[in-house]
Amino acid sequence: MLVRSVVEVQYRHSHSPLVLGAIITLAVACSVDEPTVVREETVGDNSADPGVPTWAAQDSGLEERPGSSAGGDSGAAGSLPTNDASTAEDANTAGNKGGNDTSGSLASDADASDSSARPDSVAQSAELLVLDVNPWIYGTDPAKAGGFPSRTSDFANGDWTKPVDYTHGTFYHRLEMRKMPTPKSMIIPFCMHQNQYELEMCGPNSPRFTGPASGAPPVVVTWTSRIDDMWVLNDVAFDWSKPRYSIFLAIRKSPDEYISPYPQLNDGIAWAGEDPYDWYPMEMRFTTVVVAAGGTFSGWKTYVGGN
Repeated sequence: MLVRSVVEVQYRHSHSPLVLGAIITLAVACSVDEPTVVREETVGDNSADPGVPTWAAQDSGLEERPGSSAGGDSGAAGSLPTNDASTAEDANTAGNKGGNDTSGSLASDADASDSSARPDSVAQSAELLVLDVNPWIYGTDPAKAGGFPSRTSDFANGDWTKPVDYTHGTFYHRLEMRKMPTPKSMIIPFCMHQNQYELEMCGPNSPRFTGPASGAPPVVVTWTSRIDDMWVLNDVAFDWSKPRYSIFLAIRKSPDEYISPYPQLNDGIAWAGEDPYDWYPMEMRFTTVVVAAGGTFSGWKTYVGGN
């Protein structure tokens, strides 16, 4: 049985003198046997998130765990290492607050990182698999989870200016939340660092979603980040011909509330008043594809299967 509801939301950016008007139409599909899927139907403004910069950077002492390898790439540019590498579980970052809500397909258990399984037409197209972490288990020690899941090794990290120029393209994100201790409502932005923590950029938040209850199917959300519209720390742009330092997410209860021990993020209240053991550990699959300007995304079926 499929139930759909359409909701129109007008939002205001909370930390900017500019009012960012947008009408977002979300269709929510619920099924007993399949993951709950939130699909982005229309977005009038995909404006940037004012980020989570670096005041807490290098010495938070948060737990680390081995990273998982994503395998090959889609063949256009950049590369994904095939070795497992130890990577910090957190970006060790926290800072400015803000953000705006914006906006899937059924995932299979197949390893979508295997580029040999993709059609040659996709391998030659102007799109690139940036990251596919499956599974991504974060916050194994909830008390040490900083709220910023990070990857520092297993993503496409080559020259994005040639032979295909991705620098004015669009990121397509897919997050499949599989498990968390207690179902919680959240929003999650996609961010990157370069030159360690010197340069930072963040896209808009994911659509709001609630994690699955114990034993329930996963919840899938998809959204996009236009590179030219992403928030940039101190207005200093990335040099896309050079490697990026990390990709990271921010676990947010709201645009101004982080599920993080840093009280500076939450008006002096650690964890935004939440119990971290209700949130962490969480298990997810996170996939990002970048499509060059003027290109057409081939769809999530190319990378995760399903419809």
